[in-house]
Amino acid sequence: MTTTEKIYQLLPSLNETQLDEILTFVEFLKYKQESVTQPNTRNIKTLSDLQGIAKTSDEPPTDEMVRDDKTEYLDRKYR
Repeated sequence: MTTTEKIYQLLPSLNETQLDEILTFVEFLKYKQESVTQPNTRNIKTLSDLQGIAKTSDEPPTDEMVRDDKTEYLDRKYR
């Protein structure tokens, strides 16, 4: 007897709530399988949307500028 046949044989003995749980689980398994076989292009699009987000038209700050900004920030914060 195949697994499908065993499932069909057990279904009539279950109540409506249990059948609803089985349906939800089977739909989840189907969704999970589809997401494995079809690559998710949403993340790729999101990453390409973020390309250049930190780019500025100015020159990047030097280490000394960053250190001075941080020192000034901490001075103001803890006065």
